[in-house]
Amino acid sequence: MSHKDDINPYASPKAETIINPNAENATGYRVEKKLVAVQDGAKLPRICFLTGEEVPSAIRTRLPLYWINPAWLLLILVFWPAYVIVYYCVRKKVTFDYCISQTARKNRRAKKLIYFSTFIICVLATIICFTLTDHNQVYFGYGVIGAIISTIIFFVACNVNARIIVRKHKHGWFYITGAGKNFLREAQNQL
Repeated sequence: MSHKDDINPYASPKAETIINPNAENATGYRVEKKLVAVQDGAKLPRICFLTGEEVPSAIRTRLPLYWINPAWLLLILVFWPAYVIVYYCVRKKVTFDYCISQTARKNRRAKKLIYFSTFIICVLATIICFTLTDHNQVYFGYGVIGAIISTIIFFVACNVNARIIVRKHKHGWFYITGAGKNFLREAQNQL
């Protein structure tokens, strides 16, 4: 046995410096293609997240989002109550601050108002069709169609503000969709 083969099993481990180009920067965010990668507690620049307008005096919105590996969704097919328990046990949370301009807020509010008023009109039409079914069976079909359409509109109306979604999670970075093209360009320039 030579001297080179002698290894001290009790020696302290030797540290190696690994240079990672995706290492944490001071801002806690970065732009990758059409996604914004954020770390927990990141503060995005004072640019409207949807339109890309400069918003110097904006009030920051703190948004908590959750991510779960999509493979866990298969658990719904087997036993959905188990999915709920697993969801609350294995989900990962990220919270970040972003800004939205007044015009973007007004547009979101107007869209929500339009969707919810359309939903109410469809529900009223459905109720009228179901009350008229005693006289004519054609109205029952219209009532069923109205119920289906109003259900779809309700889910769309609830998701008007839910454009900001976590698409994936990798090494402590959460990849967020929903940012406007102008925001992506301006945020990349500010890094």
